[in-house]
Amino acid sequence: MKAKPIVSIVVPTLNEALYLERTLISLKLQEVDYNYEIIISDGCSEDNTIEIARKYADKIVIEPKRTIAAGRNKGASVAEGRVLVFCTADTYYPRKWLKLITSPIIKDGYGVVVGPLYPLDGNLIENVFSRLFLLPYGYIASLLKFYYVGGENIAIHKGVFKKLSGFNPDMVTSEDTDLVKRASKITKVKFEPRAGVYVSLRRVHK
Repeated sequence: MKAKPIVSIVVPTLNEALYLERTLISLKLQEVDYNYEIIISDGCSEDNTIEIARKYADKIVIEPKRTIAAGRNKGASVAEGRVLVFCTADTYYPRKWLKLITSPIIKDGYGVVVGPLYPLDGNLIENVFSRLFLLPYGYIASLLKFYYVGGENIAIHKGVFKKLSGFNPDMVTSEDTDLVKRASKITKVKFEPRAGVYVSLRRVHK
């Protein structure tokens, strides 16, 4: 019998067939020494997102309310792990990322860990900007408790998540920063610069 997962990865989706498989493959290839599960929380996709998800996910749930916050909350509601990790469907996750983003919670008593975001398909200017400006800004902001957060790269202890009642499902944007700001009032938050992920800039380019 498969051991209970220590970590639950939640990926909200809505018509992500063009990008999801790459993301899920990267999540399946994480180099960790514990069991983890992948949960897809879908907003009633009209493409073949669900068919792709079935190939890789451990659980699939449906959330008709099409906000990403509601989707994340629905996924978290079926999570078995004591650490929740929130991702997005168009992001690439390096193999050591999961260990880096969860170790401070599992071993060091942090309640929340966030990591930097890098362009997956950016141009030269976007790549240089993210490395030279966004990375140091994220670190300095965390020291000042002004968190620069992306929902593509958040880990949180399930107990903290429940105390906060999760993400605000009525927020259409900035729900990730809102969660971490609220969490910082009741637990330790860490910015882990080594736990970077690569995010598609398709929405920015549009």
